[in-house]
Amino acid sequence: MARLLLVLALYGAVAMVHADPRSLREFCLQGAVDLGVRGQGLHPSSGQTHPARWCVIAEPGSGRVYFSSDAAINADVREEFAQAYPDSRSVRIVNAQHPPDLAFVDVDATSEAARYRRIVPAVLVSELAEHPEWRVEGAAEGWQRVLYPGSDLPVDLRVVNGRLHTLRAMADLPLRGRVGVDWHWDWADGSAADPRRLRIEIGGEVFLRAEVDVSDLSAEESQGIWLPSGGQTPVEIPGEHWPSRVAPRLLELEPGVFQVRNVRTGFHHLVVDTEDGLVVADAPAGWVELAQIPPADLVPGLGISGLSERLVDFLRQHFPQRPIRAVALTHAHDDHAGGARAFAAEEASVYAPAATAAFLQASLNAASMPADRLSERGLELRVQPVEQRLRLDDARRPLELWSLGANPHVEAMLGVWLPEQRIFFQSDLHMPNPGTTAPAESRAGSECWFASWAIKHLPADARVMSSHAAALTARQQLESWLSSPLCESSRAAHSE
Repeated sequence: MARLLLVLALYGAVAMVHADPRSLREFCLQGAVDLGVRGQGLHPSSGQTHPARWCVIAEPGSGRVYFSSDAAINADVREEFAQAYPDSRSVRIVNAQHPPDLAFVDVDATSEAARYRRIVPAVLVSELAEHPEWRVEGAAEGWQRVLYPGSDLPVDLRVVNGRLHTLRAMADLPLRGRVGVDWHWDWADGSAADPRRLRIEIGGEVFLRAEVDVSDLSAEESQGIWLPSGGQTPVEIPGEHWPSRVAPRLLELEPGVFQVRNVRTGFHHLVVDTEDGLVVADAPAGWVELAQIPPADLVPGLGISGLSERLVDFLRQHFPQRPIRAVALTHAHDDHAGGARAFAAEEASVYAPAATAAFLQASLNAASMPADRLSERGLELRVQPVEQRLRLDDARRPLELWSLGANPHVEAMLGVWLPEQRIFFQSDLHMPNPGTTAPAESRAGSECWFASWAIKHLPADARVMSSHAAALTARQQLESWLSSPLCESSRAAHSE
């Protein structure tokens, strides 16, 4: 009874306002994220704020939750998505505008759903009251230390009079190492149930500033969020694919030129077998979801270097007599460069754009990096800057590293050109969209910029590879895109 009374006291303001159990609340954070702090900015420094909105609908008395986000994920891309957790064994990607939804089935979604629910302070506090066994020793005076199920790192909480004021978690972030992720809730002028605003800091730098916006849903809306979009049966996908899967597969494009597909879901890498060993494009790392409490990696258990270490092991298995000669880091985003320590541990050369080489070298050698093969072998990573073009001569398969210069995605980027095979690898500027006469509107800035660049610099018979799509694109298709009304408008907007 005492525990029940405590839960009612902490969550009572919500419960009393919503006597109708069919009516739910939407708890939103409206503000701006700093992509530089996240490692996804135009350049690798703070001060690059972009709009963001995160919303949570947490159903009281159950584990169900609906999470939506409308936020910039790069300087040139804004992503809007929603996902529902209608039960503990499924996750539904909501395609409200273009049904059907995608339903990942037979997946243990309990912990992930709970991490989204905890965004709502009242939910987090009431959950903690229900689970005192999660508390562990080591907290400072006035704080509580909690080890959430499924997490290896504890979280420190400061709760005053039933209100969550500060939350301190730890996360392993590529290019940053193990750093603190702190949530600071401001209750000034807030209601009994909800704070007024939130500030999230990563390693002491502000990542998110947001105002709290809470609204009531009608009974019809409250029921509708758990129903498939458009009344259509969702497309079911095996749960092993959620949220991200490590399932590399080797495909030979040309003799000695390979594509490793799905190093993790949606990541594909160029591998060239040269006389002196393998040359790889990009060093993949995991992705930590910061809109969760505690923060969690899409591929748990691999840490910062683990994904690229898996890629190294995969290459060793398929090319047992071949050393890794080099890795080319196309740009300074943490998911593309964050795994470089795994290649340095193999004593491979590491190349990067000159404008970000010093930053990458300092970041990848930070004392905050968790133990991995590089530290175990007592080695240090050195980044070799590429100014304009660098040719890696080879009797078998020569290749060139090209600087693409500043673009809508990042301030500096490399591409890999294979002159004999007429293949050009780039990472994020282009994603194939076969059979279309224009790129996706949401990607027009980068796509049209790259199409223009490709027409100027690549031969007519060139094919373009991408990090995030398996298909190759003929240069002719880029020509048709460049002449589309969408690209004409994009160029006009950027020239103003």
